[in-house]
Amino acid sequence: MDIGGYQVIFWDFDGVIKDSVNAKTKGYIQLFDSYGTHIKNKIFQHHIEHGGVSRFEKIPLYYKKYLKTELSAEQIQELCLKYGEFTKYAVLKSEWVPGVRKYLELNCTRQTFFVVTGTPQEDINWIINKLDIQSMFFGVYGAPKTKIEILSNLIEKYDLKPESCLMVGDALTDYNAAKKTKINFLLRKTPENEVLFKNISCNSIDDFMKLI
Repeated sequence: MDIGGYQVIFWDFDGVIKDSVNAKTKGYIQLFDSYGTHIKNKIFQHHIEHGGVSRFEKIPLYYKKYLKTELSAEQIQELCLKYGEFTKYAVLKSEWVPGVRKYLELNCTRQTFFVVTGTPQEDINWIINKLDIQSMFFGVYGAPKTKIEILSNLIEKYDLKPESCLMVGDALTDYNAAKKTKINFLLRKTPENEVLFKNISCNSIDDFMKLI
């Protein structure tokens, strides 16, 4: 699939720009390390099946569903901050998805790029600045807004034509956000999402060097 003809590309971050999905997974396992293997296995499975969903949703869900505990807003905030400390440096150290940085460098002046991620806004701003790639993006958007909300707001704000836009993602949340906002979708294919997308027909790519 040639993506060079799209006016606007919305990029997920983990698994699309940085190969950092495993870093995020390890963060959840570390956060719930004291609760035993059975609970950690349940959390691992849910996290893999629901990639791209914000920690603000997942952490209280895991406490309620698996530990039968309701968290206060203050507890959720504290645990999300703790999770962020576990993961953000690991994300920085993660490998780049093959070819993506080169594609961004070569095309950021002729196409408009946005980051749309489930990572909290403060954390993704910090990561993008640390990687020194902020100049490649017209905007960077994260949680607590959902990807559907972010895409809808950007399409309306900049009066974008859905057919001129592309969402690049690796999770069902990315696919569903693209479908809901009627924009095109490109899957960054990985062994982790192969089963999830088994029955979904969409364009896919594993290495962005193929586009350069």
